[in-house]
Parts: sequence; C-alpha cells; structure tokens
Amino acid sequence: MWSFAFALNDTDLNEGLIDGGDMQQAMIGINWYPSQSYRWGLAYGRTWLDRDGLDSTTDFLHLFIHLSNL
Repeated sequence: MWSFAFALNDTDLNEGLIDGGDMQQAMIGINWYPSQSYRWGLAYGRTWLDRDGLDSTTDFLHLFIHLSNL
C-alpha cells in the first residue's frame, strides 16, 4: 500500500523577550507499506525563517524505515 503526505506550517517563534522570528515550512512525502510490520518513507521539505530582517532557507530530505511488531 502507498500513501502520500503534504504539510504546511507557519510558526511564530517570538515569545515575551525572545525574538525567534517567523518560520514557514512545506513538506511532501511518500510512504510504502510492504507489510503491517514495515514502513518506508521519503520526504522532501523546505523551511523559511525571517528573523531580525534576515531571511534564510533550508532544504531537507528525510528517509526512514519503521519496523514494528518484531
């Protein structure tokens, strides 16, 4: 079985005296379930951070294997 995932996040990292900035994240992924005990996944995402007028972008690739009921 296959499944697809998509997520969007918008986070305000400012709290009281802490100026952490504003962060947005977008991610798309795919999961494959060859059996009830195994899951493989691959996700790609991008994060944007605006803090004190400085903008940064980070790309990430996440590969995982999930084993259960062994």
